[in-house]
Amino acid sequence: MKLTDDQQALVDAQDSLFAAACPGAGKTRAMVARFLKRTAEEGRRGIALISFTNAAVDEVRRRCGNQVEALRARA
Repeated sequence: MKLTDDQQALVDAQDSLFAAACPGAGKTRAMVARFLKRTAEEGRRGIALISFTNAAVDEVRRRCGNQVEALRARA
């Protein structure tokens, strides 16, 4: 998946962040890429993604669907 420079900056950010942009700007694509990168790199028990809509949560789940380990909380 090819990301724009702005999307890649979101993926690579070290701190927690809030992403606000117009519809179709690629927020979900960037957040999924960030989530998958962080779950692969960090041995945490979980990483939270918070959204104002169930549709966005469902879309993240759909896009991560083939990477079951990323969605499973670690003990």
